[in-house]
Amino acid sequence: MAITRWHPLQLRSRGRGGRRQRRTLQEWRPLAELIRSQRRFDRLLDRALSSLWDGGRFFARRATWSPPADIYQTDNDVVIAVDLAGVDPQDVTARVEGRTLFLKGTRKREGKAKDYYLAERTYGPFALSFTLPSSVDPDNVQAEYRHGVLTLRVAKREAAKPKTIRIQVEEQPTQTAAAHA
Repeated sequence: MAITRWHPLQLRSRGRGGRRQRRTLQEWRPLAELIRSQRRFDRLLDRALSSLWDGGRFFARRATWSPPADIYQTDNDVVIAVDLAGVDPQDVTARVEGRTLFLKGTRKREGKAKDYYLAERTYGPFALSFTLPSSVDPDNVQAEYRHGVLTLRVAKREAAKPKTIRIQVEEQPTQTAAAHA
């Protein structure tokens, strides 16, 4: 029996007729595979949930992309910042139903598709939804569009805002003062 050194990117196998063939394997990149799977799953959910958003017109108009968003909180607000570069603010609608904030819009292509040498940006309709925490007031939402970023500020309820508690310190007599007395 011969001992051979195994190389992780090469695999020897028997092909047709019993002849040995060299087959190369691709390096497994688990993070890249996870990101691809997440994007496929996002597209699947976008297609499925867009039928609810568009009143059942699944094939007539469906969400094809999701703009990236950041969500963070300040002392007074929960802030949602959505990158909408190239989207006309007039083509964006935001609404609140219960504790859910819905965002819907369209990025329109400038020019004809055949005029492009390279087209990497995504165009068409998009739809996002965010579940708001119970600590915010859904009736108090402000929206601002600046430099391609839509910023939505949802005010916190007064009871949810942090409060500073003043700590009172009671002065204790020192041992040296007690010893002199």
